[in-house]
Amino acid sequence: MRTRLTKTGWLFLWGAVLLYLASLTSQSSLLILLIGIFAGCVGVNFVAARRIAREVRIDAPLSECVPERGRLAQSWRVTAPPKSAAGFVELNRKGAVEPVFQIPHMTAGTSFAAVPTLSFHLRGVYPHDQMEVASSFPFGLIRSSVPLTLAGEVVVVPAVYPAECPPASGFEPMLGGKFKGQRRSESGAEFAGIRPFRPGDPVRQIHWKSSSKGTGLMVKTFNEELSGRISFILDCDSLVDRNVFDDAVRATGSLIFAALDKGHHVELVRLCDPETVSITPPFADGEEILRLLARLQAGGGSMTRERLEVACSKLSKKSSICVVLTRLTPETIDVLTGWSGRRRRVSVYGPLNTNMSGLPQEIKTACFGKTEITSYS
Repeated sequence: MRTRLTKTGWLFLWGAVLLYLASLTSQSSLLILLIGIFAGCVGVNFVAARRIAREVRIDAPLSECVPERGRLAQSWRVTAPPKSAAGFVELNRKGAVEPVFQIPHMTAGTSFAAVPTLSFHLRGVYPHDQMEVASSFPFGLIRSSVPLTLAGEVVVVPAVYPAECPPASGFEPMLGGKFKGQRRSESGAEFAGIRPFRPGDPVRQIHWKSSSKGTGLMVKTFNEELSGRISFILDCDSLVDRNVFDDAVRATGSLIFAALDKGHHVELVRLCDPETVSITPPFADGEEILRLLARLQAGGGSMTRERLEVACSKLSKKSSICVVLTRLTPETIDVLTGWSGRRRRVSVYGPLNTNMSGLPQEIKTACFGKTEITSYS
């Protein structure tokens, strides 16, 4: 616990010194009385501030997810000591300029819900283990603060932006898919026509208006709905600048959401851990992928032939491959060219001003920045 005088307390201290000097010359007992009153206020403030800083209870959400440059939305609960009022309560985060929140006054045993003013500019996981609760109640002369370790964390996910969906392949029938097939299906959103009833057809598919004409039972058919597959490979090389790596993570999240909006299946492999494949089905909200990207850390030596081949072997054989790189090396060009030669549909994204002239024309290329992805070259 730390206890110190506030700015107001220092002003009162210097005032007391001046009063003491004046009392020596004037020999007035009234000035001595004022000095005693000041000392009493300091003593009361010292005891009350230390007690409140120790006894006030703060409960934070165990987990909250916010985007980069976003603010917290869930409230934190502050409970005053059961036998005394509390006030001038502050919760501070180490390194932050402004307090997380301030509460001027609470009666004994009451609770107060406050939304913190914290904002986060970079993705990552921020645990509630660097907090400090302080109080200068009741006069604002003495400030006592206690380190506070709260359970929970804030997960700051990468900010996504509009992007063009990478090319997909491996289209398969999928209810709700956003691509039209050439065949007819028993279910779907787009009515295509009718056909004679066959044994095994569900009763709910019968088109009663046509069947009532005496030509036999007829059932409804729909245009086939298809969904493709896209596999993402994210480079996690720690040899590049942190800003470039964060830009690559944002680009990956934006491309994944663009693919989900199109109704595709999505797979994600991180080169720092190519054994792990994260799969997101169509029409998912993608929050699991964003949380994974928020926790992602760069790993040295991830851009190697061996890791690229291991990552490719873990992916669906029917899917297209979208590679998000932090840097392009001759070894990487050789591996990607080999994938394209195996009739895999490959697209490559690199940082701005990356020279991709060494890749074959069959591979689609694009560049990403902090807030956008350029068109395919």
